[in-house]
Amino acid sequence: MFELEKFIEGFIKLELKKRDLSIYRINMITHHVIDGCYAFRLIYGEDNIIKQCYQIDWNSVKFNRDLGLFSIDFGKRYQWSYREILVIDKRLIREFKLNSLI
Repeated sequence: MFELEKFIEGFIKLELKKRDLSIYRINMITHHVIDGCYAFRLIYGEDNIIKQCYQIDWNSVKFNRDLGLFSIDFGKRYQWSYREILVIDKRLIREFKLNSLI
């Protein structure tokens, strides 16, 4: 499981390289991903640092390429930017697990 945690942590750091995210938040997100949550809403403070991170239902997240925005309510409202939503691709996690078995 340790290798999976490091893989997920590395993926999160890569995704958030332009965002300021504390090690505590990265560890928290990593554990949520291991537990099966693959989508998060990020809330920024005045200093442009991520202050809060909420789990959201991965199935409810939709992306509209024309608008460049995410919906977290099954496509009803597209109002969240790439910076506000973190989606972990389940396929990458599954592929990593399969490769570690081989």
